[in-house]
Amino acid sequence: MRYVIKTAFAGLIGILFAVLFTGCRTDEQKQISRTQPVEKELPHYSLTNVTHYHYEKDYLRLKVIFKHGDFFSQENELRVENCSFVYYDRNGEKLSSGSSKRAVLYQDESLLIAEEDVVVISAVNGARLDTEYLEWIGKEDRFSTDRFVTITRKNGDILTGMGMDADVALQFITIRKNVKGSIRPE
Repeated sequence: MRYVIKTAFAGLIGILFAVLFTGCRTDEQKQISRTQPVEKELPHYSLTNVTHYHYEKDYLRLKVIFKHGDFFSQENELRVENCSFVYYDRNGEKLSSGSSKRAVLYQDESLLIAEEDVVVISAVNGARLDTEYLEWIGKEDRFSTDRFVTITRKNGDILTGMGMDADVALQFITIRKNVKGSIRPE
């Protein structure tokens, strides 16, 4: 009986030692991983609470207002968070405005890619575009996406579908596929 108790006690001590040893090893591993450098792309500079004006051929095309942004010089892109934007025509008239959670502005290409909770409202006709991804292609004065879109007009018309091309004022819209909608009679 005494032998069984000693063996059980020794087994219990062995289990406790294994648990303690494993715990120490995990802490040691955590400490090692904390000291190892993490490779992360660093921005050339960071900006907060900024209004960015994008001009082409001496006229304002786009205004982007954002809470935080990072400029990466190697890619020549400005990545912004919690932004709003306004698009203008050649005469300085507002065509549409909107917002998104994130966006990337490529200055050399006249391209803005907005992502997550993207909303654009036409200043011309009040149409509203909702999507999760939208490209503003400045050289062509148009929006484009391959994602699901919802277009809501002031009169209550609703169109949905996959993929879209539209002018910046949301007057001429082409939904690429799976078009559905409800059109209210005039």
